[in-house]
Amino acid sequence: MTSSGVYAVSVVLVGSDRAALLALVSTLHRRGVDVLEADLSRPAGGRRVFNATIAATPRQASSVEASLGQLIDVVEVVACKAIDARRRAA
Repeated sequence: MTSSGVYAVSVVLVGSDRAALLALVSTLHRRGVDVLEADLSRPAGGRRVFNATIAATPRQASSVEASLGQLIDVVEVVACKAIDARRRAA
């Protein structure tokens, strides 16, 4: 069995559909990952950015990235292994 790790997921959205956040969170739930932290912001340029830190196996993280990329308002998805600053500082 593959052990779970911490991954950072960043999703760029266009449009103003208020249900987009619900779709993102629902996708994470369906993929069976634990959401450790999440944030939705609207930077300059009218695009919204959803950032989440998740606990997942490598296979789950890959599935999350592919699934989020297929949502209607999503224009970019990046999922990568998160760096634990506490571990580096110790």
